[in-house]
Amino acid sequence: MRETNWLDRIIRAGPAPLLWLALVIGVVYFRTLGFGFTALDDEHLVLENRKNLSSWANLPQAFRTDVYWRDTGSYYRPVLNLSLMADQALGKGSIRAHHLGNLLLHILACWMAYFCFRAWGKGRGLAWAFSTMFAVHPALAQAVAWIPGRNDILLALFLLGSFLGLIKYVGGASPAWLGLHLAGLALALFSKETALLAPLVFVAYYWKMSRWPDRARLLYPALGWILIIVPWSFLRTAALGGERALAWPRFIGPAEAGIGLLSYLGKVTLPLNLSVLPLAKDINLVFGIIGAAILAGLACAGGLGDRKAFWFGLAWFLLFLVPTFIPSSHSMNFLEHRLYLPLFGILLVLGQSKLVKKLPPRAGVAMALVIAAAWGMISFRHQTALADGVSFWSNAVRTSPRSGLAHQMLGRQYFREGRTDEAIKRYLHSLSLEESPSAHNDLALAWMKKGASDSAEVHFRRVLETDSNLANVHNNLALVYFQQGQWEPARRHLAQAERLSAGDSDPLLNTGVLMLELGRPDSAELYLRRALALDPHNPEALLNLGVALSRQGRGEQALAQLLAAHRLCPGHPLINLRLAQLYLLSDRREEALAHYRAARQAGGPVDFRLEK
Repeated sequence: MRETNWLDRIIRAGPAPLLWLALVIGVVYFRTLGFGFTALDDEHLVLENRKNLSSWANLPQAFRTDVYWRDTGSYYRPVLNLSLMADQALGKGSIRAHHLGNLLLHILACWMAYFCFRAWGKGRGLAWAFSTMFAVHPALAQAVAWIPGRNDILLALFLLGSFLGLIKYVGGASPAWLGLHLAGLALALFSKETALLAPLVFVAYYWKMSRWPDRARLLYPALGWILIIVPWSFLRTAALGGERALAWPRFIGPAEAGIGLLSYLGKVTLPLNLSVLPLAKDINLVFGIIGAAILAGLACAGGLGDRKAFWFGLAWFLLFLVPTFIPSSHSMNFLEHRLYLPLFGILLVLGQSKLVKKLPPRAGVAMALVIAAAWGMISFRHQTALADGVSFWSNAVRTSPRSGLAHQMLGRQYFREGRTDEAIKRYLHSLSLEESPSAHNDLALAWMKKGASDSAEVHFRRVLETDSNLANVHNNLALVYFQQGQWEPARRHLAQAERLSAGDSDPLLNTGVLMLELGRPDSAELYLRRALALDPHNPEALLNLGVALSRQGRGEQALAQLLAAHRLCPGHPLINLRLAQLYLLSDRREEALAHYRAARQAGGPVDFRLEK
């Protein structure tokens, strides 16, 4: 497609190309600012780590731990956590701030793609057209609309910046561009391990430019690569532990790799079969075969302009796709956000097709804009699948019906919304597809809520058969026995839960409640005070401690605990009921009636002494 002044005039008629690009991205993705969490990694990254993300004092710790702020793990991505810390600081914990962060990073990455296309030799108009196609491609919607997807945006932003620096430096520009090249590589490495493959791509660029004799222009970058990769390796090993950090990656077999490659090729050219969790065994290969045929046709039908540029673009696509074929679970999936960086290589490939280049300027530009508009509409529609947990996992169940995880996670979303019967159906379907201790645990919790303690007991025991050291399962099984009135088994499992989780207040709280049921308020007091030492603002512990003290005849101390519980949860029915009963015993009838009315309004039980 020859360069045209026609598109240039359109671009220059208004704001600069970068502002036009930002405007297009804003129109396509603005509604992601109202999205929530999907319950796939985002809650672990953000909700469970709010304390770590809320203070810049934890910045050094981000480089000493894995992505989930643990001492051991599989993923070392401190830049991702630094970006989430920035969201937290600017948005004061708002989820909207995290989605805005994704959107702004996507704009920056697309701007960087524009600069790379310009440095590659594209005119202003065509660089903008290619960047726009990149910006609105439906396969990248998951990277923008899903908070953890920003990891691939960060990777692309920094590696495209690094590539831009290399293009300029190899072209004879100032050595300052070498600094951009190396800084981009370093930031990319600390964003995602995929960047370790970047030097291979950079060497391929030297080959494309036929610059082998200019050794200095290769020597200095190569030395820089070593000086970056070596300390990064040491820091990563220290953070993840030597055994995990140095383990050689296990790749999937050729059959699954072929399925994954065809899936990605189909989504690059015909992004119609999109899925938030594409499982290998549920992927429709028809789209992939058609996509591969389209790309082959564009390459062969009219011939290639610059063959080396074509092979370089293909190498970019394939090399940065390689980590996708390292399984992260027993059910292999090919998540679409991983296409973010490889897609740039495909656009470089398309740019070398003579069939595309021979198009009349107006026709070529019009075709690019029509494709971008169609892709933008598909992206806009597909985003709804990432709006919240129910939408996300409903899409996963529909597009990957044989995924036990998808059915289980959809069940969890239903359970959170109080749709317990629907949750149970999903858990049972999940277990019919694959055995999972986690699904057994979820199903047991649902049966507990339904009051089916016998069924809950069966499934909690199935979990403990797999791993007997799960404190929360022992705690929950104790609650089942509590419902059944089996005090000794309940006490035994609570003791086990307490032993396995020394810093958890729940087993101590539940043991205190058990002691109250057994008529031992003095023992209950001991356990409840230990629970409050770990969690001083636990209203349930304060409530039950007030009951224990009241049963020992220590009315004033009991009142103090109940009032403390009431300050934390003023609408709690049982707290108000216990306060009403205590005030009645003290002949403070007006206060007793006020709390009793509050208890009844909140659904609390009837006390006939206060009904009179």
